[in-house]
Amino acid sequence: MPCVHVPDSAFETHTGFVREWLTTWRQKSEELKDLRQVKVIIRRMPTMPVVLVLEEMNMHKSNPMVQAKGCEALRKFALSQESRKQILDLGGIELVHTAMDGHRAVALVQRWGCETLLKLSLNKEGREKIVAIRGIETVHEALRSHPEDKDVQRWACMALLHLNTTDEVSRRIVDLGVVKLLRQSMQDHLQHLGVQMSACALLQSLTLNASNRASIWSSGIVPLMIQAMGEHVKDSEVQRWGCMALLNLVDTDGSKRSIGALGGIEVLHHAISEHPWDLEMLRSGCQVLQCLASDSINSERIMDLGGVALLHRAMQRHPREADVQRSCCAVLKNLNLYDDELAQIEAGCVVKAMRCHSRDVEVQRAGCAVLAKLGVSDDQRCKMASLDGVALVLTAIKEHAIDGEVQRCGCKALRQLSLNSKARSQIGELSGIEVLLGAMLQHPRDPEVQHLGCATLLNLNVNNNYGEKIGDLGGIKVVHMAMQGHPDSSDVQVSGCAMLLNLALCVDNRTKIWDVGGVQLVHNAMRGHPCQVGVQRWGCAALLNLANDDDGRKKIGDLGGVGVVCRAMREHPQDIGVQRWGSGALLNLGHDSANREAIGEAGGLELVHGAMTLHSGDVEMQRWGCGALRNLTRNCRVNRQRVGDRGIDLLHRAMQAFASDAEVQRWGCGALLNLALNNDNCATIGSVGGIQDVKTAMQTHPKDIELQRCGCGALAILALSKEHIPQMVECGCVEVVQATMSRYAKDAEVQRLGQKAVHNMLQYDLFPPHVGDDECIVIPVKVPLEQTPAGLLTLEAKGG
Repeated sequence: MPCVHVPDSAFETHTGFVREWLTTWRQKSEELKDLRQVKVIIRRMPTMPVVLVLEEMNMHKSNPMVQAKGCEALRKFALSQESRKQILDLGGIELVHTAMDGHRAVALVQRWGCETLLKLSLNKEGREKIVAIRGIETVHEALRSHPEDKDVQRWACMALLHLNTTDEVSRRIVDLGVVKLLRQSMQDHLQHLGVQMSACALLQSLTLNASNRASIWSSGIVPLMIQAMGEHVKDSEVQRWGCMALLNLVDTDGSKRSIGALGGIEVLHHAISEHPWDLEMLRSGCQVLQCLASDSINSERIMDLGGVALLHRAMQRHPREADVQRSCCAVLKNLNLYDDELAQIEAGCVVKAMRCHSRDVEVQRAGCAVLAKLGVSDDQRCKMASLDGVALVLTAIKEHAIDGEVQRCGCKALRQLSLNSKARSQIGELSGIEVLLGAMLQHPRDPEVQHLGCATLLNLNVNNNYGEKIGDLGGIKVVHMAMQGHPDSSDVQVSGCAMLLNLALCVDNRTKIWDVGGVQLVHNAMRGHPCQVGVQRWGCAALLNLANDDDGRKKIGDLGGVGVVCRAMREHPQDIGVQRWGSGALLNLGHDSANREAIGEAGGLELVHGAMTLHSGDVEMQRWGCGALRNLTRNCRVNRQRVGDRGIDLLHRAMQAFASDAEVQRWGCGALLNLALNNDNCATIGSVGGIQDVKTAMQTHPKDIELQRCGCGALAILALSKEHIPQMVECGCVEVVQATMSRYAKDAEVQRLGQKAVHNMLQYDLFPPHVGDDECIVIPVKVPLEQTPAGLLTLEAKGG
């Protein structure tokens, strides 16, 4: 309708329209002004002081670009401790937190916010404030909401890394599910160095808390971390954080096997090879290898990759770095090496480490352990002796006298080294005996120190050149203390018995052993460990040597020694050592008449028969068996009857099987001499070929005067039986005896027994027709003891 027709209404309509337009215009104008102002603010923010940046962020909380630019500006300001404190005091942390919470979907806000929180968390007050206002949850949300944004992932991880300074915070981070997000991030951004590095760093931090490790393992992130190390082998930070994380994770046998199976050994090898001068990475990497090497499968992998050479290079590059030397020595200690692989280890590197770090107890522990491992080879023992290895081990034991591990490893190394003659001399010259006794006295409750100390002293005295010194220094009392203090340790009892056996070769030491109750100790050991063959073997050998004189034999018998030895032989018929030394002990104990009867009643003769039968091919067993039968039938009619046909047959078999062995022949002749005093035995000897055995022995060993005496005596008694004389004359026994008498014209015993033998064989009436057993000869016996698994050298057990 035209205005002219309705002027009033038209005016009102136009007035309303104009007012409405003006209102809208004013709003748009204000918006444009604000927009221009925000753009200016955003443009100027990088040059604004901290105070203005914070004011603008506070005034424009709803504007994501202002918040993003504000966070970006703050991260640049937060480079110094003073600036960080200023931001904290002005409420900057709260504003960043508000920005991130208010704009969760805006990647820029999250990215710069995480980096700003990272910088502000470098101050203790800043960390505490961020944690208090639930900043951890805010960073977690950023990580969750922007999985595709590499920078958000990277800075969020680094922020959490710096915030994680307590176990409580660590558990809080894990409970939020951060590990699952990390796994996804590492999987999605495998090639992005920053993401992988920050994720490895955060994992290292989280694994410091033992309660987190199980959930980290179960999350499946460990394989991704190992993969990251393999993908970014050139980056030292990824390698460093990865090695440190693996060190925290390798805390169980299962984790060791898992890391090895996932390729952890390969990435560690590459890390150490690629970054040989990164000490922090090298320390943690070597420590991980140290743990992994204790698993046999991992040990093989390390060896296959050339791990020993890798460790040598590390030790040579960083000789003054105790951590590196310590870990490398520990890896070498833990490696499960075959004897032929031990040659790969350079003893010089270990010796140098011990010399450079003599005060570092862990270097000394590992170093001594490696030297002990190398000591299985005589070439290595000789090399270590040339490199002053003996002196360094002794120094370690003295310098770290209160450390049980050094004492154990040091004693073990000395035990191995003492198997070499050059090293033995060095140990003796460098007061090694005093050092060993001191270690045993310092650690009386440590069974390994006691066992290894005894074993080493035993090896040192293999040639009986230190026996008197050991006795004078109180060694017998120390051995007594060891055995008495550790009755349940079979190792201590074995080495203790062997030590007493060795020391008993010295007359003065035997007296001291008696004074401290040494025989009772041996008896207790054998009774306490009836199934432990080593205790029985060396216990018998110790009693053998302690029964080396009349007084000792009587005391051992009075203390029940006969029963102890017989029980050992009965329980361990298959063990050649027990049978040898058991028979030897019976041999020596059999010099005493009361013991002879007790041995016979206890079934000792039958035990000797069984030993000679079961071990018919062992010459030493036959020596001891013949000797035992010889002594046990002396002046004992009952025992002669007990030996009977079986014993005579065994003697015959032994003498035939070992015709060239002088001891078998000598003691065989002596046993036949005594047995022939029994009429039934005399007839049996003749029927089984005993006469021929004696004659052959005398012909084969003409220079053995003791055998010739026994042979003449045996023939003299056998000739008392008229049935034997034709055989004896026919086979030339008379000529053999006459030849012996001619050869030993000045030996009264040969002449006496020879004349009786010739008289009896030719039926002359010039001499009495009988040779009594009271005229039998007793000859001391020496036998070598075999090396045992405990590392004991060949010794001599002296019979009486």
